[in-house]
Amino acid sequence: MSNRKTDASWHTASLTTTLSMSILHQFLNAYKVQIQDNELCGLPDFMSPYLSMRDAVGKAILDNLKRADTQVAPNHDVLWGLRSPFPVCACINVHNWCNESCIICPRHLSENHRFELMPEQVFAEIVRQYSENGGRILTFNNFSDIFAHPSGIEYIEHALSYPSLQVYLVTNGLNMRQSYTDRILRARFEGIVYISCHGFTEETFERVTGVRGFHAVLSNILYLKERHPCPRRIIIQYCADYSTDAEIRTAVDYWKKIGVSLNLFRSHTFSGNSGHNDQAVGSGRLAGCKGWGHDAGQPFYQIVIQHNGDVTLCCHDYHRSVVLGNVLKTSISEVWNSEAFRYAIGQIYAGLPSDAHFICKRCHLAQFV
Repeated sequence: MSNRKTDASWHTASLTTTLSMSILHQFLNAYKVQIQDNELCGLPDFMSPYLSMRDAVGKAILDNLKRADTQVAPNHDVLWGLRSPFPVCACINVHNWCNESCIICPRHLSENHRFELMPEQVFAEIVRQYSENGGRILTFNNFSDIFAHPSGIEYIEHALSYPSLQVYLVTNGLNMRQSYTDRILRARFEGIVYISCHGFTEETFERVTGVRGFHAVLSNILYLKERHPCPRRIIIQYCADYSTDAEIRTAVDYWKKIGVSLNLFRSHTFSGNSGHNDQAVGSGRLAGCKGWGHDAGQPFYQIVIQHNGDVTLCCHDYHRSVVLGNVLKTSISEVWNSEAFRYAIGQIYAGLPSDAHFICKRCHLAQFV
């Protein structure tokens, strides 16, 4: 299998991406934030500094607000002017169904489980627009599983046909059959795969996901690991709330031994919609997003597109409570640079008014001052 890192087109950033990096550098310099490269196992050269910068945007604002003499919100116009002119990352949900019913996910509380798909021609047009305008990372699915889509493999292969895109996958691994793995690798897939595996026993796995399948998922992960050109890009997503300390230690040792990455986390409130609402949500003025780990600048670089074309503010917004536009009605660029998106940025970071039900105010990842 050829390595995309040797492909000149894989090294060369588009004008849009170059501008984005320059703009973000200006922003971070203004907030006096030092950036260290955060290379993830041989990502393309231009991506390493960008990944570092994208995660530092929100952190820069939060750190600035924590200083005693800077309790004033950042200027809205300045923030908007320094934002990426086109999303460098896109999270696309090509359907709305999942073959698990995890108790940590808001989907299990939803009354609407009707299976809806993004039409192939719509997906193709979204990918074309996204690639031609300088988009770089395309992540498949969020609350659904790409391998559970009847044409999911074809959608992945289509995205991989664009050399400028780095394709990421989100899956629970149940339907990640060996034949599917072989097909995406033949299509030169080299990206990150986030695999939800909540537990390290069949009992814990079933308790969290509602299905039996731990050993099948484990087998599928091992098959992918043996063939992926960079196994560290396989990231096991593990909610540790329902595991014993001993089970967690066993899981940590195992995943480390076989050479894949592991992300341990607590249940997310999903803005009060997951049933896990016991986590503290702050009070005061909304001042940003703490994100998962240090990924706190999402609205500055990522667009989230649902199966029906809706663009939502956050990938955690299962119920689409904040819809900023629809790519079936206007272009990706128009939605990204819309007044609705501009105002939402101001609500999150610049203190613009929002009611008590605003999604970020009900999320335990929100930052308040």
